[in-house]
Amino acid sequence: MPARPEWPSAPPSGVGSDRPPLLGVAGSWGAAEIELHRRFDELHQLLYRRGGLASSNAAVDEVAKLLLVRLWAARTGAVVTDHRAAFAAALRDPALMARDPAGNAHPVWPLDEPFRLTQPDVLAAADAIATAIVTQASALDATGAGRGIDALGTAFDALLAGRYDHTGGLGTYLTPSGVARMMADVAVSLVTADIPRRADPGPTGTVATPGFGDPYCGTGRFLVALLTALPPDHPLRLAGPFGTDVSASATAKARVNLLLYGVRQPLVWTVRDSVTDSTVDALVGRVPLILTNPPFGERQYDSAEGIARTAAVVPAIENRTRIDPSLAGLARALTLLAPGGVLGIILPDGVLASPPVRALLADPGVEPLAVVSLPPVTFALSGTVARTSALFLRRTGVVRKDALLTPGAQEGRLPDARQRDTGQRDTGQRDAGQRDTGQRAARRPGPKRPDPRRVVLARVGHVGYVTRAGRPVPDPAGDELPAVATLVLSSMDTAGGSAAGNRAPTNDPPTNDPLANDPLANDPLANDPLALVSESPLVAVVDRDALQTLDPSRLDPAAVAARRALTDAGGVRLGEYLTAVPPRRCRSVTSPFVSVLHIDDLGAVDWHAARGYTPVTPGVLAEPGELIVSLLNPAQLRAAVIPPGEPVQVSAEFGVFRSTVDPYAVLALLYSPAVRAQLRPLGTGTSSSRRRIGPDDVLALVVPKLDPSTLDRLAATVRSAHGKLTAARDTLRAAYDNQ
Repeated sequence: MPARPEWPSAPPSGVGSDRPPLLGVAGSWGAAEIELHRRFDELHQLLYRRGGLASSNAAVDEVAKLLLVRLWAARTGAVVTDHRAAFAAALRDPALMARDPAGNAHPVWPLDEPFRLTQPDVLAAADAIATAIVTQASALDATGAGRGIDALGTAFDALLAGRYDHTGGLGTYLTPSGVARMMADVAVSLVTADIPRRADPGPTGTVATPGFGDPYCGTGRFLVALLTALPPDHPLRLAGPFGTDVSASATAKARVNLLLYGVRQPLVWTVRDSVTDSTVDALVGRVPLILTNPPFGERQYDSAEGIARTAAVVPAIENRTRIDPSLAGLARALTLLAPGGVLGIILPDGVLASPPVRALLADPGVEPLAVVSLPPVTFALSGTVARTSALFLRRTGVVRKDALLTPGAQEGRLPDARQRDTGQRDTGQRDAGQRDTGQRAARRPGPKRPDPRRVVLARVGHVGYVTRAGRPVPDPAGDELPAVATLVLSSMDTAGGSAAGNRAPTNDPPTNDPLANDPLANDPLANDPLALVSESPLVAVVDRDALQTLDPSRLDPAAVAARRALTDAGGVRLGEYLTAVPPRRCRSVTSPFVSVLHIDDLGAVDWHAARGYTPVTPGVLAEPGELIVSLLNPAQLRAAVIPPGEPVQVSAEFGVFRSTVDPYAVLALLYSPAVRAQLRPLGTGTSSSRRRIGPDDVLALVVPKLDPSTLDRLAATVRSAHGKLTAARDTLRAAYDNQ
């Protein structure tokens, strides 16, 4: 294939490049991987011009088949003249088969799977790439050293740009390689090497305990990331991975990816449902490390058995008929973890901050470690701009008595991991696998054991790319993923060290405010429950007891700076001026009826429009002198004071508050830039336009503390201006209507 002038056909010298692949920029990119991405991009163009394939999914399928053919040829010494015949032979080769927990062998694809590439020039170009990949993989496999290539992940990154079909059963949203590598680097540093020998051996007749895995493995992106992050002789790497997925196409590609990494007979199999499949039950309580990105989408999971199993771990969802599939994935992953095991999972922020997950993370069998908020662009190329976060936690014991669903994982059978680890540290003993992990292990610090009372929260603002016209382009602000991984790990030490203050436990009640970085959080004299590690990217260490949500998107740099500035200047919580009024629901719609559409960004109400508005659903009552604040989409503040006169009906998305001072003064404080900066990142929900806050979020805002005379003057100014604005609107309306 002729090379484009700007894309040299030979790999660039050295390691790294000033033009790395956009979707895979975390970690250390080698020259070979960068060149592979370029060649896949050229192949991408050729496939769509002449390959006769309908989608990127199908294109990657055919590339994966060629990789299997070349693996078979490399291992058998066969000369490939007929690719279809070679593919059929590779499928029947026992050495290239996968297995399930019962030890049954499975071909990478079904034996009747067709080989679809027929155009000679397209086949030759794709085969050249496959041959190069297998040659490099074979060299790495032979030496046991170096860094492999996520070949199929790289193919997806190249072919994803603009043509990925996310409805084809490959899992809801593909994880960019940069995110997978960041999560692998963090998780490997958190897990202890001795978990495999402490894990449940499983029922008789099942395979040996895997070292790590992903119950929603897709093409194996997390499995490959972990194989890259783990030193070659680490016990978890030696124990090997497992992976399951509902898509046979996805598991086939995951098998090929693992074969390229030297995994013999990979433990990867197709299931009907990762939550309920009995073959997955064989791994309950046995897996030391799991990284996963389960499908997500509100109320999209309706399996009665799966919901019942989830409710055994998360009782708050009992009696529901539909739940978010990511919640079921979280519960399933927790039951698969061995005691002491570490889970890294991507969840929508709405699920992460939901009451069921908050209750789960308060369970004594679960230890939250860190949350990394990801920007909406992260999954934009695969079909969503939902806000998501990577949650890291440790299972410290049996999560719930009835949650482990197989006889092989009974309560009390396994020791508490933290007790065992504490004993090791006290006696100075170390697992042999930790003593001699080679050069890479020497560079990597030992497992992090953070103070369980502290949680690391991080906020990634940039992942290296943005989208324009549905395609990725470089983000001028760069990529924060590698820095965040480093800062999160260093903060694990900080969590138990000087930056956290080594504070004694407090009996103060929990607060709704995750931005509790000021002495006002619990008591004016209390220690600061949030320690900033970095402002850009934003990383903080927070008291676990001070949190009712682990949503780090609230840790907005502007919000933190504004809150800290007001606090340093003597600011107070808005709760000093306001109290929330319980909703007084109306039985029928009355006029005027105020919705968020009737309030502008100055807090002025269009009363003419409100009097003509007749919605179907009744709202709540607001009395004269009360303050209404929209609890939907706090980034666009909509608040107003109900003027003297009759009570007004407002839509139910408003919170109603009663003020101890003149409400017009409080309205002015709410609309001040420093207070709006605090409101902007708040709320739960998967999209920025549907994020919700509660009355407690409003009351927790820090506002300037003004003396009574200043408050009175401010209130008089705002009340007068609003009166004049209303009068001016009425005058204009009358002038227009009389023409």
